[in-house]
Order: sequence, then C-alpha cells, then structure tokens
Amino acid sequence: MLYAGKGISQDKAGAFELYKKLAEQGNATAELCVGCMLNRGDGVNQDLAEAVRWFRKSGEQTNSQAAWWLGYIYRTGQGVTKDPTQAIKWYQRADADFDAAQCCVGDNQTILINKFVHVYPSAQCCIGDMYYQGEGVVQDYEKAVEYYKKAAEFHYDGAQYRLGLACAEGKGLSKDAAEAAKWYYKAASRGHRLAQGKLGQAYAAGSGVGKDCVEAYKWEALAVANGNTNAVQALTAVADQLTPDQISEAKRRVAEFIPAKP
Repeated sequence: MLYAGKGISQDKAGAFELYKKLAEQGNATAELCVGCMLNRGDGVNQDLAEAVRWFRKSGEQTNSQAAWWLGYIYRTGQGVTKDPTQAIKWYQRADADFDAAQCCVGDNQTILINKFVHVYPSAQCCIGDMYYQGEGVVQDYEKAVEYYKKAAEFHYDGAQYRLGLACAEGKGLSKDAAEAAKWYYKAASRGHRLAQGKLGQAYAAGSGVGKDCVEAYKWEALAVANGNTNAVQALTAVADQLTPDQISEAKRRVAEFIPAKP
C-alpha cells in the first residue's frame, strides 16, 4: 500500500524499509521486492550489487521472478561480470520453478498462468536465444526451437517471431516459407514490430503466402509505426507498386488494426 499509494500517501522509501524487514526474515517475495527497488533506484539509492544479493536470496527460495532477474543480469552484465553460463542456469531455474508450481497447482491453471505469465515465457525465450546463438551453451538449434515452442504456447510474440525465423532459415526446423509466414502472422498480429516487417516482406514477395502488395503495405506501415526503422525502405518499395486507391485501402487496414490478445 505504501509503495502504490493506495488509500494512503505514497511512500516508496517507507515501503522499502518494510520490504527489507520482511526480507531479513527470509520472506522470498520481500527479497524480490528489495532487489527490484535497489536495481531501479526506486525509493532508495540504486545499488546493483546489493540488488543481485537480494535476487539471489529470493531465487534460491525458488522464486521464479528473482531467478529470471538473475538470468537477465548475468546475461547483460548489469551489476555483475557478464556470465552466460550463470545466465542460462538462472533462466533454467525460473523454468524449473514454473514446472514445480504446475505440479502443485494441478488443474487450477488460471492461478498459475496469472502468476507466471510474464516470467515463464520470457525465460523460455531467453534460454532458446542462448541455445540458438551458442551463448553459454553448445549451439543447438533444435533445443532452441523446443524452448521457443514452450514460450509460444503462452502466446509470447517474441518466441512466435523466432519460430518464424527458424522456419525461414531452416535452423532447428525444416525450411518452410508457409510455416514461417504463419508464425510471423501470429507475432505480427500481437504487435511485434520485427514480425510485422517480415510478414510484409512475405506478402510483397509471395513467400509462403499469396502475393498481396496491399497487405504488404499494411504490415510494413504497422512495423514502421511501431519503430521498426528497417521497414521504412520496404514500405517505400511496396508503395511504388500500388495505385492511389490501393494505398488508401492499405491505410484503411492499418487504421483498423487492433493487436490480438491471448
């Protein structure tokens, strides 16, 4: 309540002190909160090294969010020496904690999904990236795809996009333009700007989908609007192939676009 200011005046410094007292008693959630606030300098002076210490305490108590943070921190070198081996260890810990929770929750999956919906697929996708790139582990495209598929089950657009790339490149999956376009569409429909650019390219070339320059314009325009600067040239190129009426139709489709939800 102090942190969010619900019903009382917001006091992040006061909230930090309360979280810290609970953390010092071994409360894993409070340890996570202390780590997050120290990591961001939120209500307290930023201290990345101390944040790592609290994340580790929480992660060792099977807190999946803390494990994810440790994976991210070791992968990026934020407050620690960059260490991909430690990064994948903690990402896998977050994955394992999810599986353990799944066993405990049983049929009541709603509770589980609400708790892990952001952490679990992100960890899975990061593990997939590390296998795909051979970062901290032996490069293994098939293993990477396995993790991407797990994340994609949660409608994680980053994983859907990567599965599209894997199909397009024939790495970990059979090379299949139609399957690539399918995965690009899933991610693009959820607003993933890189997938939108790739899907636009597919429609422009008729790769895995029927050639449709109006639809290509739509997806390239959405990609550009979302900050995909690489799509600017593709948008210009496809626009040169359209009549004014076709461009008007493409812009109408852009205006009507609403990102899909799970």
